[in-house]
Amino acid sequence: MKKLLLLFLAVGTLVSCSKSEDSNPEFKINQKEVKLNYDGSFNFKVENASNVSWTSSDEFVGTIGSDGKFEAKHIGEVTITGKVGGSSVSAKVVVEPYITGVVEPFFDFTKGASSVKSYEKRKLISETSTFIYYSDANKYVTNSLYSLEGGVLKSSALMFVSSSAENVVKFYGERYKFDGYEDKIGFFTSKDAKIMVGVTVDANLGLVALYMPNTSKNKASIKMASKDYHSVIKNIK
Repeated sequence: MKKLLLLFLAVGTLVSCSKSEDSNPEFKINQKEVKLNYDGSFNFKVENASNVSWTSSDEFVGTIGSDGKFEAKHIGEVTITGKVGGSSVSAKVVVEPYITGVVEPFFDFTKGASSVKSYEKRKLISETSTFIYYSDANKYVTNSLYSLEGGVLKSSALMFVSSSAENVVKFYGERYKFDGYEDKIGFFTSKDAKIMVGVTVDANLGLVALYMPNTSKNKASIKMASKDYHSVIKNIK
């Protein structure tokens, strides 16, 4: 992960806790609502209690240690519960994003061109039986690109403004699980582990995120996917 952050610059995240009912008024949690970034943390404590057992309802969103320290991981909502004997206290944590306004590409890889075109609101630039290319006026995104094989979506891509590298890293870091760094590509997987995203700087595509199904050969496939798009970009330009 450190290599990826050095390549693109860095990371961020936000967390919020909401009201929970104390099962014993003797025990009170120090904060019932908290907001953090995905790289943030908060120390929960329970008054009048020394041995508290802590749990998180969704460890993808954030984890909590035996000492009550909550560490945010990804955007979403989670309930933190502290148990003291037969009593418990809780807090709602909402991890909010640093980066908004980026519309990810369509990535249902069981669908075809019609589904892509129904989803996309960007301006259509070019279309063939194997590729669909859109432009975007977004402050982060310049283009979206789709590769089809046998009429079915094979891969998707977002091309970014080169100066938005730090924000791109934050965008994927706060939504996806970082899955390693190879050959100057930072790999991320979705919460359900069905989608893999490769973020890199490509000589022809620039700063780009490539989406593919998460399979045993996914990393090698993403490396090849960028090459598949080269001829398309060259012909359009």
